[in-house]
Amino acid sequence: LSPARFVKKKFKAGGMVGSTFTLITAILGSGTVTLPYIAAKNGIIMAVLLILFGALISYFSGMLLVRCAEKVGSDKYEDFAAFVYGRKMVIFTGICNVSTLLGFVTSYIVFMKVLIPHVLGILLGGDDNVPAILGKDNWKGGIFWATIYSFCVLLPLSIPRKINVLRFNSLFGVI
Repeated sequence: LSPARFVKKKFKAGGMVGSTFTLITAILGSGTVTLPYIAAKNGIIMAVLLILFGALISYFSGMLLVRCAEKVGSDKYEDFAAFVYGRKMVIFTGICNVSTLLGFVTSYIVFMKVLIPHVLGILLGGDDNVPAILGKDNWKGGIFWATIYSFCVLLPLSIPRKINVLRFNSLFGVI
C-alpha cells in the first residue's frame, strides 16, 4: 500500500478523520502562536482571564450558530440572513464574508513577506548575508516573497473545485 493510497483511504471526503484534521487545523491557527505574547504583555492572571473570556465568547457564538442552523435548516450565513432579514441582507452578508476573507489573505501575505526575510537573516547569520532581492531592508524582498507565497501556496489552495480536497492540506498543517 503506497503512502498516497493510505492517506486517501484514511482521509475520505467528509469522513470523520479528515473532518477532525480540518477542525484541528482551524483551531490551532495563528492564535495559538500569540498566547505567549498575550501572557508577556498582560501578565499571567490577565492572560488567563482573557483566554477564558475568549473561550466563553467562542462557545456562545458556536451555540448561536448551531441554533440558527437548526431553526433555518441550513448551515450557510447567507441562508441565516435570508431567513431573518430578507434577500437584500443575503447580498450584504456575502460582501461581508468576501471582505473578511480578503482581509485574512492579505494579512497572511504581509506576515509572510516580513517573516521569511527575517528567518533567512537568522539562518544565514545576519541580514548582510541575505541577497538584496531576498532581504528585508529592500522593498523588493517583500514583493518577491509575497509573490512566491501567493503563487506557490495560495493559488494551489484556491484551484480545487471541491472543498473536500483541502483535507490533505489540513493533514499537512497538523503534521
